[in-house]
Amino acid sequence: MQLVIEQFSSDDGRAGRLVSPQYPAPYPQNTHCHYSFTGRGRLRVRLLFEDFHLPIVGEHVVDCESMDSLDIFLYVDGRQEKMASYCGDETPKPIISNGPKLSIEFRGIYSSRTSRGFKISYSFVEDYAIASGKQLLEFPCAFVFNSSEARTGVVTSPNYPGLYPRDTECNYFFYGDKNERVHLHFSYFDVEGVVPCEAVSASDYVQISSQMIDSESRRYCGQIKDLRATSLNNFLRITFRSNDRLDGVGFSCNYIFLRDSEMYNASIIEASFNRGEAEMKRITSGCYTAQVFYKPDDLTWRERPDISYGG
Repeated sequence: MQLVIEQFSSDDGRAGRLVSPQYPAPYPQNTHCHYSFTGRGRLRVRLLFEDFHLPIVGEHVVDCESMDSLDIFLYVDGRQEKMASYCGDETPKPIISNGPKLSIEFRGIYSSRTSRGFKISYSFVEDYAIASGKQLLEFPCAFVFNSSEARTGVVTSPNYPGLYPRDTECNYFFYGDKNERVHLHFSYFDVEGVVPCEAVSASDYVQISSQMIDSESRRYCGQIKDLRATSLNNFLRITFRSNDRLDGVGFSCNYIFLRDSEMYNASIIEASFNRGEAEMKRITSGCYTAQVFYKPDDLTWRERPDISYGG
């Protein structure tokens, strides 16, 4: 039996690479590895799987418990909990821890001549793997988006398109100039939960509001196609909240700041998002100008020909 125990600390380096024994050659049979990661302060552990190929016993993967597998463990309220088990040859999505600690257990019973094992890039991150906005370090997870810096862009849940971390709250604050509003288009939305996304159902959720503090606005969870929203004024807040139970991919959202004149003077203004960039289109609609607006209890855009007439 080959036993491997390794410890990784952010004090020794913020990033590195982890491979199975003898990678890319097959690892020996009866191999057991334990890897532990510890970050300092608010740092979290992120794993990016570059290669993953374990032997499959039988024709299909049915249960990782009876196969060579790699288990991910998180720490919730001081206790270790298994987050996921991976086996076979399907590359896992990126993972980020819910706190400064994470551990990996690898059990290689069988091995084979064609099994390369795994190669994982790890890093200790403070930005929750959120690539846009300005992070406010005085808060656990908060990002600011100002129209003076970028009128269009993309905002995502933590670690997207990987699994978002458990027991995490992130706030995204959008500030427009005077007479500007914020338009959102969620091109992907998959947040664990059951409508109406309350705590009693152990639901993760996303809340959208034009107020800094607001407990009454609707919560969104589950799988939603083509979710869109518009702020009531020049401020908008997105709150993402996950519990400590299940995992999901989260969301990817395109945003654009529009002045009131851009909303009302065109025939109809439609935001077309392509590769994270917003392209404005003007569509003529008869003899009137229709206002595109968001109704809080609906997920669709609507036209209101009675609002803004003109030539």
